[in-house]
Amino acid sequence: MNRRDRICVVFVHGLFSSPRTWKRFEWTIRTDPDLSGMTTVLRFQYSSPFFLASFSRRIPTFSDIADNLGSWLRLNIPEGQKVFLVTHSQGGIVVQTFLSRVLRGEGQYDLSKIIHLLMYACPNGGSRIALGLRRRLLRSHPQEWLHRRMQPDVPAIESLEDNCPFSITACGGATDAVSPNADATYPFRNRETVPGDHKSIIRPNGPDDESYLLFKRLLREAWSSAGGRDVPLAAPVAVPADVPSLEGARQRSIEPPWSQRGPSHLEGRAEEVEAILAGNAKVCVLAGLGGVGKTRVALEVAYRMRLQRDVWWINTTELHTVVQQLGLRLGVPKSALIEATSTRNVPDVIWNALETYERPWLLVFDNADNADALAAGTGQVANGRGWLREPATENGRVIVTSHDRNETTWGHWCQVRPINPLSEDDGIAMLTKIVGRSAAGTREDARLLSKALGGLPLALWCAARYIKNSYDHPTGTGRTFTAYRRDLESRLTAVPGSGPLDQQLGLDLVHEVFKISMEALAKAGMPQAGPFLKVLACMNASAIPYPVGIATRLAHADLFDGHPTPEIDKIVQRLKDVGLVSLDAIGGQRSGLGKYVTQTVSMHPAVHLVLRDDHDVTTRQHAYYGFALRMLEEALGESDPDQSEDRALWRLVAPHVVQITNTVVGKLPGDQDLIRKALRLARRTSRYFIAAGLLSPANEFLPRLIDHCSSYGFSPDDREIMELRHEHGRMLIEIGQPEVAETRLRELIADRVRVLGENDRDTWASRHKLAKAILVQNDRWQEAEELLWGILEAEDALDPHHTDSMVVKHSLARAILAQDGSRAALAEKMCQEILRQWDPEGISPLNEVLFVRGTLVRALHAQGRIDDAKREAEATLARNEERLDEVHAMALTFAYIAVLLELHKFDMAYEQAKSLLARRARVLGDRHADTLRTRKLRDDIRRLLHGDE
Repeated sequence: MNRRDRICVVFVHGLFSSPRTWKRFEWTIRTDPDLSGMTTVLRFQYSSPFFLASFSRRIPTFSDIADNLGSWLRLNIPEGQKVFLVTHSQGGIVVQTFLSRVLRGEGQYDLSKIIHLLMYACPNGGSRIALGLRRRLLRSHPQEWLHRRMQPDVPAIESLEDNCPFSITACGGATDAVSPNADATYPFRNRETVPGDHKSIIRPNGPDDESYLLFKRLLREAWSSAGGRDVPLAAPVAVPADVPSLEGARQRSIEPPWSQRGPSHLEGRAEEVEAILAGNAKVCVLAGLGGVGKTRVALEVAYRMRLQRDVWWINTTELHTVVQQLGLRLGVPKSALIEATSTRNVPDVIWNALETYERPWLLVFDNADNADALAAGTGQVANGRGWLREPATENGRVIVTSHDRNETTWGHWCQVRPINPLSEDDGIAMLTKIVGRSAAGTREDARLLSKALGGLPLALWCAARYIKNSYDHPTGTGRTFTAYRRDLESRLTAVPGSGPLDQQLGLDLVHEVFKISMEALAKAGMPQAGPFLKVLACMNASAIPYPVGIATRLAHADLFDGHPTPEIDKIVQRLKDVGLVSLDAIGGQRSGLGKYVTQTVSMHPAVHLVLRDDHDVTTRQHAYYGFALRMLEEALGESDPDQSEDRALWRLVAPHVVQITNTVVGKLPGDQDLIRKALRLARRTSRYFIAAGLLSPANEFLPRLIDHCSSYGFSPDDREIMELRHEHGRMLIEIGQPEVAETRLRELIADRVRVLGENDRDTWASRHKLAKAILVQNDRWQEAEELLWGILEAEDALDPHHTDSMVVKHSLARAILAQDGSRAALAEKMCQEILRQWDPEGISPLNEVLFVRGTLVRALHAQGRIDDAKREAEATLARNEERLDEVHAMALTFAYIAVLLELHKFDMAYEQAKSLLARRARVLGDRHADTLRTRKLRDDIRRLLHGDE
């Protein structure tokens, strides 16, 4: 991005201040990777002293400063560069004066260059602080005088907002006594409140401060509205690997999608929002047809409640994947969630935690179009025993968005609020605001188009974006409201807008709106865009990852009717240009082939629904679903679902694999080749679920595919199904059912021996899983050791250096150490052999290597080689400093503490034990066996230090 493409952020300081006041804010911008290369920063300076000692000078008035600001902007801002104004305190009055003078013709500046004004702590009603003292000491100060008035000039401010070609946001500090929040925000329409006083509000401690996050959100929204290029977000902040997050970027999976807030998406919804906020319903269902704006209303309500309540947002299509994070956020130990998964009572555990949560809260279930998903297998949602229940106290509130407005579905304890299409006036406002071109037509033209689109906000937004793009794009021809309406009407069998919308007509309208845009793309030389959009509809409704800039061109030429197949990122970018999809940056997630997935593409659930059932999709399912699988395979490459560094990518891909696999086995039972591809990807996805601790979705996904394999033409002893059975056995071990796992694995081994043979590597892999199931059962270590010796001998015969041989050897070393310390030297030898193979340089990031090094430390300690154990533990922990929250790193730390105790380094051991306990409690939960062991160790060391023992 060159300098002219950047946004120029201009800071304006306040009374008795200087540009230095912005130093910390500017530093935060310059060090924020999200805004790297996106901005230039300038600070406007004017004279604002307490007094002047020279009789030859005077303190400038606001009019003087305003005129100076206009000249300064013309001289310092390059032609064509957009300006984002940020003010503090009196700086807001300065800029308001400047704008008013320009609008009255008393000043000169092209206001179209400005894309937003953000005012922090602006004393619109004057400042009451030390008013008497200021009157006595500064009675003739021309700048201080304006701060004495106690009422804002409401008509002037309203005129300013009505006539400026950009939005104005007034922000107040919650604890500001100089410019109280009410004075700083009234009477502006866009009002925000953030933590902080008059000074700290513009001195962020880092990029996560709310005052800075507000600035960044408004900056990106203003830039996007002004036609700027999307700037990718940086990589997300690291979170523990066992906390799932399917939303890329910084937004975590149960946090509301605040970035989707925008004024044009809330036209005509003020009454609904106010009614929900003022109402006393504990459970409110926002019901309406697809694209009517239910999610946007829920988001606005959540935003207005965010300061009074903790807000959690769950996309119901991803319910099982994100529920673990909600449980952890509520303080539920991970061990309790794992136990609840095995007994299928996770909703009870979550709701018990909600009812005892100390702060008021709001829980949103978005896109609950299939109400049965919220029943959680308890029968009907109305029973109130599944995921959706009535909070027992006023502390809790729940909002649901759904197509289903039938009150019997939800029960008498739910308030169902219909969200209807927009009125004609609101539709006009939405169209004209987004298009922003008088050439597109008159108000009456916009009214007729709004009527033709049935007031459906999604359809209005889509049409407006298409028309706007026809003016903004270099090759655009400038489409009018009337031309678009006539094109739309020619496609509909019934006269549009002639009666109330039902669900099917609403979806048909959305379909028709999208068809217009897709056909326009085809005429513009990209006929492949339409089929590609339908491919996206074959996947889950969540964000879809894809690698940007890949050299490989898309295969399946039959999908594109013989047209050339362009690169995927070009298609996606053009779809975005006309509003058919949205893009979000997620940072560089490694795909294993040197590629990086840096963006996700999303489409509205309603559009997702109508296009998935498109006639072309249903008649060419093999081509569409085969292409969708190829897209996911391209994104994943050779990424390892067992490795933590690849899990961010798998979090994004997993919902789509589940969606496609379930669809393929359900709708295409005769397409064996496609089903095999889906099942192979399903196996890798199940490995991710297990490695990431997402046992609930794994428990939902695997048994169904295994138990019903005959319905799609497979048998339990087909290779693909046996691979799923193998992962199912692994899952049973993880959820604490080793006895059941042992039974299932013995059955699997018998089938693999019969089909594949005694010495097939897959047969031995299942025997290894069987040994692990036995190993975790108390007092069966010797039995596990005997089985592992046999497996190792067979693996060595196949290939002594193969990964499977190394993994089995490590399990054997652990089994030997678990029995007694007399054979610790043998365990050490095995660990050293593995490390020479896997990590000869001592720098491997593999989780299994970290696991082996922990076993090595224990083996050295058992032999009395304390110094060697200490050196190994310290060197390994130092190399993995950023991974100390991982399970194997915590196990190594526990072994290191035992070594420190042996060396009588009790103070060091105590500090390590305290730190380890905090990490294990956070990651594993307070009641996990490893956490309890660590707490006991800490207490024992404390007594030792105090001389109690």
